[in-house]
Amino acid sequence: MRDLALHDWLLTTVALVVERACADGDTVGLRALRQVVDHLVHLWMPARASPRAS
Repeated sequence: MRDLALHDWLLTTVALVVERACADGDTVGLRALRQVVDHLVHLWMPARASPRAS
């Protein structure tokens, strides 16, 4: 259940940043989107083992 809640939060957060990036119409929003993805991508599937951990 925790994974589902985390996944929902992640999708909601990324969707908000995508909306803002599209509304900005410049590279500032796209940079913010890249930072979000870089920082949160490891949470996308938290139950899956990271390939880096091998």
